[in-house]
Amino acid sequence: MQNWKYIFNMDDGRRHEFDVTLDDKTMQVIPLLKGTPPDWTLLEFHKCDNCPLPYHKKSWCPIAVNVALMVNGFDGVINSSNAHVVVVNKERTVSRHVPIASGLYSLLGIYMAASGCPVMSKLRPMAYYHLPFSTVEETIYRVLTMYVTGQYFRDRKGLAPDWKMEELRAMYGEIRTVNQCFAERIRAAAEKDVVINSLVSLDVFAMAMTDITDHLGDMRKLFGSYLDNK
Repeated sequence: MQNWKYIFNMDDGRRHEFDVTLDDKTMQVIPLLKGTPPDWTLLEFHKCDNCPLPYHKKSWCPIAVNVALMVNGFDGVINSSNAHVVVVNKERTVSRHVPIASGLYSLLGIYMAASGCPVMSKLRPMAYYHLPFSTVEETIYRVLTMYVTGQYFRDRKGLAPDWKMEELRAMYGEIRTVNQCFAERIRAAAEKDVVINSLVSLDVFAMAMTDITDHLGDMRKLFGSYLDNK
């Protein structure tokens, strides 16, 4: 079972902890919110333009339900606030003193990918092998290797693989739509600038991934030994 504990020791003395655990069978986040979720988590409340989930009178956005505790916990926190953020799992402990939005960016990466949103489900391997505070370069490498590994398994199953990664751009176009619409959901629910800024950071990365050719060119020099004729 994969589990991470995010601890925010804020400069103003407050402390917030978030436990994120992935279910062994579904590889999805196990929700911790008790009772009926707030109204802003309802599926039809600023529903994503590309959401494929069917409408029911009482159905909820899976990402919103999982981030509700986090959104409430940072109510009133201003954008310029900093925190010493500690991330603990069974493999390692990582800590950094960063703007709170940077810590939330890392935490949101798990929630967005592994909450059960069908559009974001392609990123679930990234959530399972979560790397806190990963740089843009590290994340791009992880996305590309994840995608190629997925194509390998498609090929083994007899499905058409996308070895040229032509469909990766479209995949991230859909992810950008979710990021932007979800930011509107949070913005409409309340003014939580640090959470919105974290989503903006996720979307900036998604925008970069819609044109992968530049990144592949930068990485080519790392794979010189694979390009020899030997």
